Amino acid sequence: MPLADDIARWDSKDATHIKRTYASHFQHPDFHPDLIALFPSPEHQDGATWLFKHAIDEGDLVPEAINPELIIAMCETLSELRSWPAQLHALQILAVVPIPPSCTQLVEDFARDCMHSKKNFVRAWSYTALFRATQNEPKKHTKTVKLLNDTLSDDSAPASVKARIRNTLKSR
Repeated sequence: MPLADDIARWDSKDATHIKRTYASHFQHPDFHPDLIALFPSPEHQDGATWLFKHAIDEGDLVPEAINPELIIAMCETLSELRSWPAQLHALQILAVVPIPPSCTQLVEDFARDCMHSKKNFVRAWSYTALFRATQNEPKKHTKTVKLLNDTLSDDSAPASVKARIRNTLKSR
């Protein structure tokens, strides 16, 4: 079955199905570019982002070895990710892949948009993505670190957001 069809059949809950999809397709030479191409598609984005993240988590895709063009292609789809699971997966991917300089503004904009999510985990991971996107721009990074520290001091910030921020700041 074609990758897109396998992903479209996933109910976003059955881990057995999506892991079977991964096992069936991950060795195909165009697997990762094909996943990125599916990121903007509403019926595929949850599964495609999950599979891309899973490839990293499984060690089949080493973040430092990813072709920068693939990361750029991924970053160009960020504004099209509408579902919170796809946003979360993308933010978690951005926490570990090298962010090319041409992508920093795209990642920064995406992370700032995700900071307003109703889902605490999306909000939490958005701070990490923003931190990573601004690391190579000292003025922006200083402002980002201040934002993270201010959020840590905010009594209304959820515990999951604060925990993720603490982990992010430890990674400096």
